Amino acid sequence: MSTPIPIAFVNKHSLLARFIRDELLPDFDVVKTCHDLTDAGMDLRRCCDDPQAPSSHQGVGSNEEVDLKDRKAPRAVVIGLGLDEQETTTLQDMIERAVSGLVVVRVKVDYELEEAVVAMIPDLRNQLHKLVEDGTIKRE
Repeated sequence: MSTPIPIAFVNKHSLLARFIRDELLPDFDVVKTCHDLTDAGMDLRRCCDDPQAPSSHQGVGSNEEVDLKDRKAPRAVVIGLGLDEQETTTLQDMIERAVSGLVVVRVKVDYELEEAVVAMIPDLRNQLHKLVEDGTIKRE
């Protein structure tokens, strides 16, 4: 892939977001991160509707590091890291209601186990690549 596909990342804690963002490059660019689960749906909706609008939350997504005109809307959102099954399901439902067409990618990893997070990166990257190849996540 020549241009990274913009994605978002939602979890409870920001500590791993930069690591995951760096590990998914150059194929996928985490443009938006959300750590407030109660506001994630609306925050993602604002980002998808108008990526150039100022963000209501600061995060480690690349959109926070570029000019407003260069910001991108995510095409998928990764959820589940450090969340229990009920939280993940509730979050997925909220995001799907708030943002039509945003692909939700669920992962299940205990964020407190650093080795598990490191080990899940190749699986997540492969899962995202398959969704791009089958057309679920659009390149453009």
